[in-house]
Amino acid sequence: MKSFKSFCLIGMLICSCSFLKAAESFISTKKGPGVLTVKEHSVQLTLYCNEGIDKGIQRTVLNLQSDFEKVTGISPQLIHQNPNSPTSLIIIGTIGTKSIIDELVKQKKIDEKELNGKREKFIIQNVKNPFSGIDEAIVIAGSDKRGTIYGIYEFSKQIGVSPWYYWADVPIEHKDNLYFKEGVYTDGEPAVKYRGIFLNDEWPVGRVLLSVVSTAGSTKRFLSCCFG
Repeated sequence: MKSFKSFCLIGMLICSCSFLKAAESFISTKKGPGVLTVKEHSVQLTLYCNEGIDKGIQRTVLNLQSDFEKVTGISPQLIHQNPNSPTSLIIIGTIGTKSIIDELVKQKKIDEKELNGKREKFIIQNVKNPFSGIDEAIVIAGSDKRGTIYGIYEFSKQIGVSPWYYWADVPIEHKDNLYFKEGVYTDGEPAVKYRGIFLNDEWPVGRVLLSVVSTAGSTKRFLSCCFG
């Protein structure tokens, strides 16, 4: 397993070089003024997204659910309808898809100009009274599919799951309490339109990667870790 990941990591490092722009820090482990509880021992965290969402987004939501369990030891509940009781809530969706995000835009709880017509952009913010019985919630909203996915993975990174968790075995620190610093956060639109990782761009490395994957019989698992 270690050698499999090592070969893959070397290949990705050689085949790609990118400059990453990080959103401002919005997660804290200390409670205080101006923060919203995400997770505490006595607080159940719930993730909300509409049914029938894009499969890529759906998979990323499940990854976020798994990442919360890695960090806190407890998996949040995933729902597709209004919560029946007060809960710490993260709402996830994409503008223009007849989702909860469109409803929040209509209610003027999200600024439509931040997302409408934008490319691959996300915003992460707190909103008041998104549902009856919910005083406040966190929203991860995307201008399109990729924007939503980037927002979800930004949240995973900020709670403590490194993008290199799998490829470089970066350890995850356990955290009992997580708090969201109230505000609106975004990376804006990507500066480069077309970008990606080309796994077979350098043939010597690509040949080794293909050999390892073929030998391990793990093509599907390998690709899932590359693209999601």
